Amino acid sequence: MAECLTSFVDEVKDLYGGFDIVDGDSGDDLTVSSTTEAREDYWWIETDEKFFLRSADRESSVYVRFELWSGPPSAVDPSWERSWSGRVRVPSGKVQARECFEGDTLETFDLGWADVEWSVDVHAKTLENDVGPDFPPDIFSVELFKLRFWRYDPR
Repeated sequence: MAECLTSFVDEVKDLYGGFDIVDGDSGDDLTVSSTTEAREDYWWIETDEKFFLRSADRESSVYVRFELWSGPPSAVDPSWERSWSGRVRVPSGKVQARECFEGDTLETFDLGWADVEWSVDVHAKTLENDVGPDFPPDIFSVELFKLRFWRYDPR
């Protein structure tokens, strides 16, 4: 059974709640192997050229949790209302969120291996209370994103 090896939570303070997931060293966009677009009202993930995420509620705070897994993770709790899965190549082995409109680059999350193709699941939900145990307890109305990475195995 796979386990979460390490994790990190960062806050996105972008005016419109939009952010890219980029290479942690160069800041370059990541190459996504499975180009897909998932749209749902104001929330979406675009991966045609960029790994771009936007919150559904622009009035909320946005938190991103990066997780490194030893293998394919178990299914997420059904409270995670929106999901996307694919593969991404990370040249430096490090990823970070970059605020789109504010331009700020946030802290780096080290996956441990450079130039490896990663499987990734992205899950999102909106909380209107403090019941999300993986996030700070003093938040009220927030948009949460969980990105779970594990090494891609073509078998």
